[in-house]
Amino acid sequence: RRWARGCGARARRTRATRRGLECVVGGLSHRLDAMAAAEVGSGGAAGSGAASGAEGDAPRADSAYDLTHKLAPFLDVHLMLPVLLWAKEREMYEGSSVQEALVKVLEGTSMSDYTFQRYCELHGLDAETAAMPEAMAAHKEHVVAEWEELHAITTPLRELLEVPAAPEAAEGDEAGEGEEGAAAAAAAAAPTECVAARLLRENNWSREYLEKEYGVTDEIIEALYQYAKLLFDVGEYPPTSDYLKYYHLLVDRSDPRCLEALWGRLAADILSQDRPQVALESLVALQTELDASGDSPELELLQQRSWMLHWALFVFFQYGQAVNREQAREEMLKFFLKEKHINAIQTNCPWLLRYITFTAITNKKRGDARAVVLRDVVRVIDQERYTYTDPATEFVRSLLIKFDFEAAQAKLRECQHVIMSDFFLSSFHGEDEYVAEFLKEARLLVFETYCRIHRKIDIGMLATKLGMTSDEAERWVVELVRNTSLKAKIDNLENHVIMEAPHRSVHQHIIQKTKDLSFSSHQLANDLERALTEGAKPRGYDGGGRGRGRGRGRGRGR
Repeated sequence: RRWARGCGARARRTRATRRGLECVVGGLSHRLDAMAAAEVGSGGAAGSGAASGAEGDAPRADSAYDLTHKLAPFLDVHLMLPVLLWAKEREMYEGSSVQEALVKVLEGTSMSDYTFQRYCELHGLDAETAAMPEAMAAHKEHVVAEWEELHAITTPLRELLEVPAAPEAAEGDEAGEGEEGAAAAAAAAAPTECVAARLLRENNWSREYLEKEYGVTDEIIEALYQYAKLLFDVGEYPPTSDYLKYYHLLVDRSDPRCLEALWGRLAADILSQDRPQVALESLVALQTELDASGDSPELELLQQRSWMLHWALFVFFQYGQAVNREQAREEMLKFFLKEKHINAIQTNCPWLLRYITFTAITNKKRGDARAVVLRDVVRVIDQERYTYTDPATEFVRSLLIKFDFEAAQAKLRECQHVIMSDFFLSSFHGEDEYVAEFLKEARLLVFETYCRIHRKIDIGMLATKLGMTSDEAERWVVELVRNTSLKAKIDNLENHVIMEAPHRSVHQHIIQKTKDLSFSSHQLANDLERALTEGAKPRGYDGGGRGRGRGRGRGRGR
């Protein structure tokens, strides 16, 4: 009932199961909005004015930059838990407001013992001696009874999903076999695949085959779905992902539960926290399914993509923390800058531009590839400046649109407070490390932009600005020019850096102008094919080609 929450167009079908969750998240959103407004109105640290105070202020968390109240309506209840725990540790909000919100969110789950523990912390009770509230105890009994029932029903199917123990090698096989004996012993020592994996490999994982060979009926398969939902609700995330993986392969794509299973698997992989690669694969599978849902209403797809983009933040930041940070940034930019995703961001959630901006700046890829990414990011930021701004987006606008370097430096100082006040920017790697990395890359971007609009730069002035000696500044410039697309030379007599004005060739202009031609042609071909097959008019069709421009150019070229 939580995985299909993004289906706005299916509200009538899901209203009964989602009503409680919507109340919890809706109440949480209003509560956090009120908390943020109270903090801003208190005069403590509100807005950019306070954050841009003294230049030497150390970075600190500020509720004015916290996006929890924006993210909450697009996150599952379980995904909200790490966000609220982080906010509680930051102490950005006064009193026990965050603790109250945390207990309220937990009441929407089936983690009764953990909910009771947080409830006792909120009210100052001893969890070992205090009595559990009646409603909470009754819910716990109901969950236990439901688990026992579903556990018994799904036993025939779950046995196929469990990995059997490695078979024991016979004593006679251990000696006198040479290399073959060693290979056999190694194979025996390795765990074998489960029956479900073997059936899947043999293309026998289907409802008909399971019912014929193992007596697994449709009722048992549907009970596995309910069992996986219950496991997710009580916080057992890894087995939930495994069960939903095989359940999804048994469901027809036209069945609404096909998409719901993908949502549930993605949430379980994210919350498992130890399978970033699997979470990325689940995200790609969900994106593919949404892109293939051509018959779904546009409003529903827009809402689904908005949810997916918020959940994708967990995936990419976890992947960067556990696997490869640079690869995660490149993949995140490719994912978020897709045309359909940019449309969803501009329509539903412009605050996601914060993460796109930070990722684009800290991305260490140089040359034309980075220039193209920054150009796309700057374009979207400038278009959405009336709906959303923060120090990161203002830094980009001041630097790359207005070329106001002093304003850019001021916004750069505020960005440090933003990092400390944001769950995703500060939770998945060391805060000080990320602040230092961001400042380094941002200053390199400032210098690169400065070099592009000035022909001659005094090395002494540059050394003063950077806090270096002239020799150090000269070496720094040489290294920077070597690693970027800048073309420059150093005049040792006048102690200047002379920048060469870049001149694009005609071929580069043509490539840049026609970069999106392939995508536009593909989209037009799809529209025409749909019009021919469904009898619908292509987008932009005005009725037979008559009207404006009729007869224009008549007689030319004959």
